[in-house]
Amino acid sequence: VYVIGEETRTDDMESYHDTMNMKCLELISENVGKNTSFAKNDKDNRLVCYFMFEYQTTFNVFQYSEISERIKECINFKPFYYYEMWAQRVLVCKECDKTEEYDYLPLEGESGINKDAENQVHLVVVGMTRMGTALATQAALMAHYPNFVEKNIRTKITLIDENADKEKNFYIDRYDRLFALSNWSYKEMVRSESGKDELKTVFTHTPVEFEHLGGDFLDVEWEFIQGTVAQLELQDYIEKSITEKTKMTIAICKDEPSRCLAAALNLEWKIYDKAMQVLVYNRYDDALIKQLKNEGKYGVSSPFKNKIKAFGMASKCFRKNILEDSDKLAKEFHRVYMNDENAEIKKLTDYWSNVYVSNTLWSKLRCVEIEKEEIKAEDKEILVKVEHNRWNIEKLIMSFRHLEKEEQDIAKEDKDEKKRLKSEMAHLDICSNARLREIDEGAIFYDERIVENLIRIKKDFEA
Repeated sequence: VYVIGEETRTDDMESYHDTMNMKCLELISENVGKNTSFAKNDKDNRLVCYFMFEYQTTFNVFQYSEISERIKECINFKPFYYYEMWAQRVLVCKECDKTEEYDYLPLEGESGINKDAENQVHLVVVGMTRMGTALATQAALMAHYPNFVEKNIRTKITLIDENADKEKNFYIDRYDRLFALSNWSYKEMVRSESGKDELKTVFTHTPVEFEHLGGDFLDVEWEFIQGTVAQLELQDYIEKSITEKTKMTIAICKDEPSRCLAAALNLEWKIYDKAMQVLVYNRYDDALIKQLKNEGKYGVSSPFKNKIKAFGMASKCFRKNILEDSDKLAKEFHRVYMNDENAEIKKLTDYWSNVYVSNTLWSKLRCVEIEKEEIKAEDKEILVKVEHNRWNIEKLIMSFRHLEKEEQDIAKEDKDEKKRLKSEMAHLDICSNARLREIDEGAIFYDERIVENLIRIKKDFEA
């Protein structure tokens, strides 16, 4: 059964899409419960129900809160979030070598970023809409590279919006535990005395007070800008941000398709020359973007140089194979993590954690040298640290918090206290790689097992 829902917005009020879908699920559960062909509590014989959420907040609730037992006993609940699914379609490239065959380039481009690379991944999101923030969040979950371990080069995510002063507060409040430990800045386009628009830094946050966690250890930095890409000064700032070492993806994510297209067409050609790709959100159709990519009259190539790409179309959102692939990989990573071939995922938090680590499988392998189907030993050591960096961001996004120094001092010596704090969404291991080796060295083996099994999991998945 597919509970997709329908548009319920009839005026300027918020849609009741998720509420109506949940009511639908309850009705399905009541009817399935009366049907003897579906055995209660038999995991292999429950009705599979793919359930779409329209809003991030309600989806997040069901990422770490179980559905009611009454529904779960007869329905195999498979939730997905429209915007996250599209973000994964854009950012997860399931190829190591043939990335050009995918519709969208991975954030690191056609080739990976190794430990010695000087490159910086930079995602610019124009429009802090549901699509825009989902794309930014997914990028934060995925964009972790070896050169941060060796050279301290962070992934950068920039969010631009005309109302960024308010939208940034909503976004930071939603992920307050992440931003407490993150480097982030807020900038505004202001009119100078000469009458010229200038970009002014209003506020900068640097996490300097967390020495007990290893200092400033997260590998993603954030930038919020109040303005519009119609302002040439802001376009100039974007263009100058793209150096030879920058791998930039620009995503236009305004709610109205016409405004998205207008913003994309108004970008300076210099930006198209330098950026890897410009993604244009259109929930309805991609026909116009396809036409822009065609050759012009007399064979003259399009000025967009095949870099402009549509995404977000409702007709292409749901792909059962994406959810099935996520399930398959999540189960495999969970078995590796637990070091048990028969281990089953019992908690929703564990399921999503394994989905997110599986999404980085190919990007990890693109960043290292593989010889005779083996990752080189020195690269394995680096990837173990990359995986912990990724894990830190994931846990903070999923509402876990770091420990205060007093809590850390107790938990590192008392396993029962560590377990108790974890049950309350507070994790000892949210810290730098160096600090982890001091306070909970045994936890490193989880990351080592994952790295050791990457190639095998990839082979089994492709078989």
